[in-house]
Amino acid sequence: MKVLLVLAHPEPRSFNGALRDAARDTLLQAGHDVRESDLHAMRWQPVLRADCFADQASDAPGVFFNAQAAQRQAVATGTQSADVLAEQGKLAWADLVIVIFPVWWFGVPAILKGWIDRVFAVGVAYGGGRWFDNGVYRGKRVLIACTTGARNDRFAEDGLFGPIDWVLHPLRVGTFNFCGFDTLTPFVAWAAGHVGDEGRSRYLEQWRARLAGIESETPQPFRHLADFPSPAMRNHR
Repeated sequence: MKVLLVLAHPEPRSFNGALRDAARDTLLQAGHDVRESDLHAMRWQPVLRADCFADQASDAPGVFFNAQAAQRQAVATGTQSADVLAEQGKLAWADLVIVIFPVWWFGVPAILKGWIDRVFAVGVAYGGGRWFDNGVYRGKRVLIACTTGARNDRFAEDGLFGPIDWVLHPLRVGTFNFCGFDTLTPFVAWAAGHVGDEGRSRYLEQWRARLAGIESETPQPFRHLADFPSPAMRNHR
């Protein structure tokens, strides 16, 4: 199996870094092929802006920057930037993508959101009716691995913050399912900064055991278009 590890944490010695290291070692020992995108180590530029495109002049008077139009044009003319092309190549190569990040402000870190904004370009990751069931990445899987600052009871249905699924829904459904990926049940290391070395060691044991059987895991329910007909479709029934 070909696996892409995407790490979005500024400190390689963090527990997120430990999750990445454990994933790499476990997967390689099991005979899988592994590639990595350590976004901070790569100094990934996360902002989708006009000067990401060769034919855009952001300082020209009266020029209106349309991000989707610029992406379409770059894809059509073969002028996407080298960093974006490299990441798109990794996604095309991978059977499984593992995304590792800390939950910050009930979402993903800015650098990860910026990786998605730039790499999941219209014309490459979606567009022209290619979404959900017809998504570009059907047949590929994603595993989200994240750490939280709070305990799991804070993310319970009746907890202060509500379910972690609320936090991960935009990523799981709005990005990955939308582009055709099947998602596996997220791995969450609750309150990773507060459980001590023993607690973090237990998390790593659970993580390694999880990855040892990752090929046989059943994905989460997929958002099929037929289950969510548009109003126009309903009117013609």
